Amino acid sequence: MKKRKGGFLKSLRFRIMIILVIMGIVPSVIVLRAVITNYADRTIANRSGHVRKQCEILSTLLIQENYLDSPYSAPAT
Repeated sequence: MKKRKGGFLKSLRFRIMIILVIMGIVPSVIVLRAVITNYADRTIANRSGHVRKQCEILSTLLIQENYLDSPYSAPAT
């Protein structure tokens, strides 16, 4: 019996190993994408909430100082 040079690459053991590796990599890539997408969405929502609060604070200060009617009022601190 002669052994072929590429015998391991055509064996059932190699095919099973490749299938197991793929079954391990594909779900981890899917979970990684889901986690990153969820994190990005939460970060954007969090930052937009902070900007919204800052705008509300700024508008409240401008209204209290009556800035729209008299633009020469004291600076808001």
